[in-house]
Order: sequence, then C-alpha cells, then structure tokens
Amino acid sequence: DTTFHNPGIAGVGISFRPLPVLILNVDAVRVTYSNMVDHFVSINGEVNGLSHPFQANDVTELHAGGEYFFSTRIPLALRAGYWRDPPHATRYVGPQSNILLIGNAILFPGEKTQNHKSLGAGLAWPHFQIDAAYDTSEKYKVGSISMVTRF
Repeated sequence: DTTFHNPGIAGVGISFRPLPVLILNVDAVRVTYSNMVDHFVSINGEVNGLSHPFQANDVTELHAGGEYFFSTRIPLALRAGYWRDPPHATRYVGPQSNILLIGNAILFPGEKTQNHKSLGAGLAWPHFQIDAAYDTSEKYKVGSISMVTRF
C-alpha cells in the first residue's frame, strides 16, 4: 500500500502595463516536490526496507513574460516568455551495493535545470478565442492550442 502525494504550490507575481497594448509579468512559484517521495514504493522490493532511498527537491520556479496586443479588426496578441525549471524529479540516493539497487539508480537518475523559452499568439472575437503556444527547453518541446467560447 502507498499514498500518492501532490506537490504543494504557492506563488507570488506582479504584472504591469507600461503601454496600453503591452503587459509584462514576473512571478515566482514555490513547489514542494519533496512530499512526493513520502511512502514511495519501488517495484524492487529490496529497496523498500531502506531508509529514504528516494529524494525529490523542493524548488522555486521563476517566470517572466509579456504580451503585445494589436487592436486590429480581429484582435491579435503576441506573447513571449521565459521560465526556469530547477531539478525536482524523483531520484534514487540509496546504496548501490548490488545489481537490483543499481537498477534504481538507472531508473531514477534525477535531472538538471531546464530553461524554457516560449512563444505564443492568440486571436479573439466577441464570443470566441483561439490561442497557440510553443515551449522549448533542452529536454522538452511542447506545443499547445486552446479555444474558448463565451456564452
């Protein structure tokens, strides 16, 4: 038996509008990933008797971004941003005295800091909106599209 823990999240930020068509934002988000390894169970039964063989770091993510709004016939918003994602993946920190324990080190190696850059755009009508974005870092590439309708 085990319990899955979600990380706790708290953040603070500020947005300001230096021009009527430009919004800039900075924020910091604290994420407590360490509770995710409380009562962590591995399929390798040999590791389950060890004291705290897995670790995940609490981190503070830093975000910065901006949006420029073109007030054209169909309003267009262009967005860009940056965020720093410190290492927080579950990693094995226990002994490596046999092949089964070494396997945990291979399966749970941890990760390094990822610096993300993002670009996005959105179109808005009175009752409909569509947005697209792309986020890239050394390890991850993510594209997204969203649509909103207003009734």
